[in-house]
Amino acid sequence: PASWTTGMAGIPGTSRLLITYIDVWVEGRWDFVVSRLGVVEYEPTGHTLRNATTLFEARARGDEIPEMLRLGSPVFADGHLHLFAGACDDHELGACTGGAVHLARVPATDRGDPSAYRFRRDGSWTPDPSLATSIVPGATPTAVDVDVFESVGRRLVMVETTSVGGHHRVWEATAPTGPWRRRGGTRTLPGCHPPPDVVDVCRA
Repeated sequence: PASWTTGMAGIPGTSRLLITYIDVWVEGRWDFVVSRLGVVEYEPTGHTLRNATTLFEARARGDEIPEMLRLGSPVFADGHLHLFAGACDDHELGACTGGAVHLARVPATDRGDPSAYRFRRDGSWTPDPSLATSIVPGATPTAVDVDVFESVGRRLVMVETTSVGGHHRVWEATAPTGPWRRRGGTRTLPGCHPPPDVVDVCRA
């Protein structure tokens, strides 16, 4: 499998960085099977990785973990680690036309324990990821990325990529649970202008 990083954040009170990643089987040329979600700690001073932990794993090769378990964009807040995932339920020509943005959290000290994770469901928390609901209204994500931007007065900013052609929307919130408010409409990355009916990979 190939390990793909899905996010990174400084661990409070330490010099270490927490990295989230997915393990992907590459079947054929374009068939990517997401089989695991894990976390690992990086120590910058010694350039070492430690405490690698698999959190969620498919039962057998060829199986995938659900999209709401393909978590990333770690954010530490209020004593918890928060993780985000985009799930697209409806596709159309390289774009997402319907889906959800999911939120999971775990006490920061228990982040290596899969059973300690809880998923946002209609304003409360559930241990069952299949019951998770979207924290963003009208979500259409092919991917999401969340970061903290306290220095510019915006605590949390989410970029919701809505197509492989560089289309995206920007959301803001003061806490991981929201409410998330959209900043403007759908935008396109500069230079991402493929001809009609051509799907071009141009990531936001």
